[in-house]
Amino acid sequence: MLKPIVEGNLVSFEEKVYRVIACRADGAITLKSLESEHSFDVLFTQVNLVEVDQEKHELYNDRRLIWLEQTEVNPKELAIASDRAKKINDYFQGKVSRAELIEKLGSSETTTRRLLKRYDPELGAVSLVRSIRGRKKNSRLLSDIQEKIMEKAISKRLNDKTKKLEAFASLWEYVDSLCHTMGVKTPSLNALKRRLESFGQKAVYSLLHGREPMLQKFELKPGMIHVDTILTMVQIDHTRVDVIICDEHGRPLMRPWLTVVIDLKSRVILGYYLALHPPSALSVAMAMLSACFPKQAFPIALGGGQNTRHRFWGVPGAIGMDNAAEFTSPELEATLQYYKIVPMLRPIGKKHYGGHVERIIGTLMGKVHLLPGTTYSNVLKKADYDSAKHSAMTFSAFCEWFANEVAIYHGRAHEGLNRLAPFEVWDAEMAKKGLDYVPPMPGNFQTFALDFFPSVLRTVQSKGVELSRSFYSSAILSRFVGSRLSFKYNPLNLSKIWLRQDGRYHEIPYSDLTKTPVSYSEYWAFSRPRARRPGTLVDKELHQVRLENHELVENSKATTKRLRQNVAKKATAAETMSFLSYGGEELLLQGNTKEPSSDQTRKKLKWED
Repeated sequence: MLKPIVEGNLVSFEEKVYRVIACRADGAITLKSLESEHSFDVLFTQVNLVEVDQEKHELYNDRRLIWLEQTEVNPKELAIASDRAKKINDYFQGKVSRAELIEKLGSSETTTRRLLKRYDPELGAVSLVRSIRGRKKNSRLLSDIQEKIMEKAISKRLNDKTKKLEAFASLWEYVDSLCHTMGVKTPSLNALKRRLESFGQKAVYSLLHGREPMLQKFELKPGMIHVDTILTMVQIDHTRVDVIICDEHGRPLMRPWLTVVIDLKSRVILGYYLALHPPSALSVAMAMLSACFPKQAFPIALGGGQNTRHRFWGVPGAIGMDNAAEFTSPELEATLQYYKIVPMLRPIGKKHYGGHVERIIGTLMGKVHLLPGTTYSNVLKKADYDSAKHSAMTFSAFCEWFANEVAIYHGRAHEGLNRLAPFEVWDAEMAKKGLDYVPPMPGNFQTFALDFFPSVLRTVQSKGVELSRSFYSSAILSRFVGSRLSFKYNPLNLSKIWLRQDGRYHEIPYSDLTKTPVSYSEYWAFSRPRARRPGTLVDKELHQVRLENHELVENSKATTKRLRQNVAKKATAAETMSFLSYGGEELLLQGNTKEPSSDQTRKKLKWED
């Protein structure tokens, strides 16, 4: 017969053990956690009884605890217990008599009887360890109010997801303030540390480093992606490069940005885009162009050039991305779907789904940290190094250096590829597809590129279309003056834009054909920061003059208002005196006024003769 579930039983629920604290007639039972005060109700059919002899269980735990404590503080007691256990075991096996046992133990009959009663074959020597005098290890002597204060402080900080959690010292300061306001003695740092450790390793790490790093370190990371061959799936991501570049005159300029696309099967860097502007839809477009086509005709910022060592390209079947705005735009999704590239967004908060591309970025940034002008990855590593002062590489020089580092990366053995180099895996997979295999090539490169190029909405004016403080004009715009249309542009060359009409793209060049073409990076880095809005005060001292003028106007308005109020008061007083001087006072005293009816309360009063 199965034992019934009653209050005090231990039961298992969802692979955890809880204690039953209440049973109800409707079949529900209340379970309480063994680690906290949390309790909840479930049906008894959802739990399994854990059959434990409670007294024996507690004895085992107590004796094991004593054994562990003795291991740390008293090896002599352990030796005595082990020797006694061996002799008692011989007695139970019939090897020695009772008298011989008493003699070997060197104890009295009463002591021997007590030891035989205490001895447990399952615990062995542990059951014979003598209790330790003094306070037990991990015993708590603080008052209930002190324990509650520490528990409240720790729980509040661990559950606070609105900001990064403070370090342990800040937690103790918070407890210290709570105790002082409540007139309670503040617990020691060690006491608070032990209470924090009771919340688990995750809680300690979260408090010291923040919730997000804790999740990355301790959270289970399922969801590995299996790819059959190269170009099955790629991953794309951005990062700000940890180095300050300088202009052609040696003046420190800014940190460039990198957008990189990698092939998951071979770990080859399929394409990348180096730019001076922050990541956006155009960064995605340029990186995709670099990945999908041979690089010879591309500029060095996309890994190209006539002598480029970058020979890897191809249109992928799927692309893994995070949830940034430039990756989730409907325009990008439509373009990817049109070219049968499946967009795969990472689950929010699951960085490990993009682990491959992030590791490669980390590897490349490690090389960047050896360059002059590096900012390193954090302020601790940077220390007192002046990055701007030591900057020495121009953007073009950095692009060339980066292209060489990518070539070196492709030729190095990779631990994740069974010590093969990325180019070896790529070539092996290409060989499986057949001799002289060539990846599928889009039929019209210009259309493919324009489809991925970023677009902007602009109103067609009589002078043309304005973009980046330049005007573009063409005969095709004549019938669209006043209309707001979408235009495509090439971030590498802003000398022309494109309008899509009737299924094809129409080229629209600069209105000023003598204007020197610039790239979007050049415009953003050099023109935009120094641009002035119309009406900007160039002389900074005039800001004070502007404030004085504003105050002058306000004072004038207040003065004029007071003058008009005074004039109105004087006019009212004059009219009153004039009325009284012509007998108005007598009329009022005689009551010769006509009372207005209830429906004439809003009408002007009329005096009778």
